[in-house]
Amino acid sequence: RQELALAGFNQWVAAAGGRLNYTLAGSAGDADITVRFDPATRNGLTEIRFSGGVILSAAVEVGVKDQTPGDLQCVAAHEYGHALGINGHSDDEADLMAAVHLIGSACPVTTRDLNTIKTAYCRLFGRVARPAARQGPSQTVRIRCDGE
Repeated sequence: RQELALAGFNQWVAAAGGRLNYTLAGSAGDADITVRFDPATRNGLTEIRFSGGVILSAAVEVGVKDQTPGDLQCVAAHEYGHALGINGHSDDEADLMAAVHLIGSACPVTTRDLNTIKTAYCRLFGRVARPAARQGPSQTVRIRCDGE
């Protein structure tokens, strides 16, 4: 499960040219983002703590009930988008950040998804509107996955 969740997170890392990255934390207390796998649902949920418009931490739940590996990865990628600061959902079904994922379908980070995250991290991306090559500073968060 953890490998699939991290594969979902890595979709964002790749799409952002490595500018949004993470490291695995040794404990939940050391993590900015915690991940829990919920066997009771196939849905995802992310709760974010803010202070002064800054994300302090995020708690991600990834539903694993009857999930294929690909669908679990999609849920994790979608929830990581929320943990990074995307508050709402896209109205375009092709976007990773659409409210509903069609089971069994691909879930790439689209240009629209990437442009949405760029609005939250302008200092990392400048004004480019396409996937950027890695250059400039990186943003790293610490993640802890529990429930293995």
